[in-house]
Amino acid sequence: MEMDLNLEAKKLFQIGKNNENLIVFAKSAGIMTTLIAIKDYGLKPQKCVFVGFPSDVLDGWGLNYTPYLQNLTTPSILFQNIDDPMGSYQKTKEISDTYTDAVTAVAAAKTAANVH
Repeated sequence: MEMDLNLEAKKLFQIGKNNENLIVFAKSAGIMTTLIAIKDYGLKPQKCVFVGFPSDVLDGWGLNYTPYLQNLTTPSILFQNIDDPMGSYQKTKEISDTYTDAVTAVAAAKTAANVH
């Protein structure tokens, strides 16, 4: 089921537009919602924490996330499972390295048992 990312981005903007100390925590499609809120609606978070960028899903939807990443200046950290079925860490790192200096991609272990 495809969600209306623009509607959700507008809602996010309305919630956070007057918060000068806003830090966004977003997971999966919420990351794209945040990127849209920043670029298209003018949301200005101080920082973003992202978990699990679903690049393969967004590609399947035909959604071009490149311009949203290219315009991102908000310092952000992105945690991505090494073998995330929605988009691997390697692909996510290549995307972030290519399109933005604002995002630091961090590999996450498959399970808590893998964390030392």
